[in-house]
Amino acid sequence: MDRRKEFWSGKVRMAVSEDIRQAKEIHARGDLATAEELYRRILGRAPQDPDAHHLLGVIQYQRGEYAAALASISRADQLRPDHPATLNNLAGVLRELGRGEKALRLLTRAITLQPDLAEAHTNLGTVCSRLGRPVEAEAAYQRALTLNPRDSKALTNLGNLALHKGEYSAALAWYGRALALVPDSPFTQYNLGCALLKMGRLAEAEAALGQSLKADPSMVDAMYALSALHRIRYEFPRALALAQQAIALRPDRIDGHLNLAETFFAMNLFGEALDCLGRAAALDPDSLPLHHLYGKVYQSLGKINDAQQALDRALALAPGNTEVLCSQGNLAMDQGRFARSAALAREMLRLRPGNTAAWYLLAQVSPTEEKEGLAREIEILLEKGNFAPLQRMRLHFALGGLLEDLAEYDRAFAHLKEANDLKRKTFHFSLEPQKRMIARICEVYDEEALERFAGKGYPSRLPIFIMGMPRSGTTLTEQILSSHPDVHGGGELRLVNETITAYLRIQPLDDTLDPDIVLRARDLPELGRRYVEQLREYAPAARLITDKMPGNYLFLGLIALILPQAKIIHCVRSPMDTCWSIYKKLFTHGHQYAYELEELGRYYLLYQRLMEHWRKVLPGRFLELCYEEMVADQEGQTRRLLEFCGLDWRPDCLYFERNRRPVHTASAVQVRQPLHNRSVGLWKRYEQGLQPLLTLLQSSQESSSAQHHIS
Repeated sequence: MDRRKEFWSGKVRMAVSEDIRQAKEIHARGDLATAEELYRRILGRAPQDPDAHHLLGVIQYQRGEYAAALASISRADQLRPDHPATLNNLAGVLRELGRGEKALRLLTRAITLQPDLAEAHTNLGTVCSRLGRPVEAEAAYQRALTLNPRDSKALTNLGNLALHKGEYSAALAWYGRALALVPDSPFTQYNLGCALLKMGRLAEAEAALGQSLKADPSMVDAMYALSALHRIRYEFPRALALAQQAIALRPDRIDGHLNLAETFFAMNLFGEALDCLGRAAALDPDSLPLHHLYGKVYQSLGKINDAQQALDRALALAPGNTEVLCSQGNLAMDQGRFARSAALAREMLRLRPGNTAAWYLLAQVSPTEEKEGLAREIEILLEKGNFAPLQRMRLHFALGGLLEDLAEYDRAFAHLKEANDLKRKTFHFSLEPQKRMIARICEVYDEEALERFAGKGYPSRLPIFIMGMPRSGTTLTEQILSSHPDVHGGGELRLVNETITAYLRIQPLDDTLDPDIVLRARDLPELGRRYVEQLREYAPAARLITDKMPGNYLFLGLIALILPQAKIIHCVRSPMDTCWSIYKKLFTHGHQYAYELEELGRYYLLYQRLMEHWRKVLPGRFLELCYEEMVADQEGQTRRLLEFCGLDWRPDCLYFERNRRPVHTASAVQVRQPLHNRSVGLWKRYEQGLQPLLTLLQSSQESSSAQHHIS
């Protein structure tokens, strides 16, 4: 080589080496933008420099730009083959891209080349964990700690493994050791927060996740977890804001769109959830969580075939995934396929014996002859198992229901009270917004307003509205009507709410509905037309379609105005039986009032107040169907119901339990049985425990002219 060229080449190498050193210092301080600029400047002068390609790829990895990171680090590997640190980081990128087996091969090579590279052992543990090899993962993390006892990532990941095994105390101990080394580590604080969230320790989880975001404000994974936490607490505005903030930071991450979809799903805003899922599908059409959530949303919409296809796709992507198996079991239960549902629950327990969702499902669908043995199994689990509060809650609900079926009422109440207490601790709740809303509804929809706007709505007889408190017989009523060939059972539809929000272009309505926004004469026929147009899509050939959203009693005045010819049925039941039936049920979404007896009673009184108002201002406009009267005189009350709806007599309506239509409500099991009187007055078996509720309802009845007696 020419001596001058060799001299200048040496100077370039020295300059590049110095620039790399400076860039690495800046990189270590967390200034990724400046470090990236320096690496790119180095590559402009020395495009074959492996360190610059490698470290540029590390920055891209840190930002979650995995495709770019793969290209950069692969180029470094080509320029300098068999470099252990490069192989380790290349494996990390492949791990995030879901290419675990190739990552495993690269890490094995890196460790062969440099057995004391602790980072490679930690990375190997994470890859093994994701590949479902927990024993190998634990061994790799332990080897990393032997090489570097201050490896906080290995300590944190050992905590994650312990958490997965249900060893909560051990998990917290591992996280504590990691934080003792690096107190401000966003990675460890995030994992600690996720663990505490899983354990039901929500306040501590919120603090840890907040610390992770304080240390790294761009950590979208912490935003996802905090969004989920607020979702558990029913704090939906905050959950939505966090999910949207994460999407703004990382629109290319599917997790953000799935998180937002989960929140809309929890709010029963299924259209919005589907929109989010569409955006998620564009990013990764083969995502397991994507198809799983599609299945749950379609199930809630009553689109059973679509739900089954989505869940089958999810299970094909991850055979044996217990969460998907649980959703399959719930779907089978909705269809009345109880043996299939029980078999899926048993398969979940074979895979994960402590799976509380499986025990809860099994308690609902098991035949009578198996309930005693099942109750004993769950008792043993509660005695011996180390379950998080929300898991214990599910087991107590399951056991309480089984013990009631076995007529062991005192023990049933104890378990159901414990279940409700555990649930109630997870969220803040006040009835004040509901109280203000109902007072305002009564002011706005007074006799004068209803008379002024009468007859101005859309003339359609298609809908039959079925409303009332949950567990008051609304599902039974719909099942009876949908056994008639002229009636399609629509299920619990949010169409009234969605029609209003779409027409007026406002945010989705919640429990603080402002009734003033819809009382305009020009809106009434258009609102009615849009509602009917959407309802017709559920069954284009049906003569009548039911909308069985219990909470539509809030909209009863509006419904009467926008659809003056629609039939409205209000289902009523003994207040105490209604409230007890609510209290012993774990609802999938909402119903925050249900988990504390006095709150439940006060909510019932607010509902009762509003229904008294509707009786006063809309006399004769709706049919009141009493559950106890239906039980006492099934044929007579069924004839009365059909006559009110303008339907001819059909004996099939007496045998509603033979109706095979899917039922996605809290009464999915009960409506597969013939009508019986076992639930009438059942609350009296628990009279001592229900005294706070009974006293509240009795005192209210004594001071009012409530139509329905307490018992």
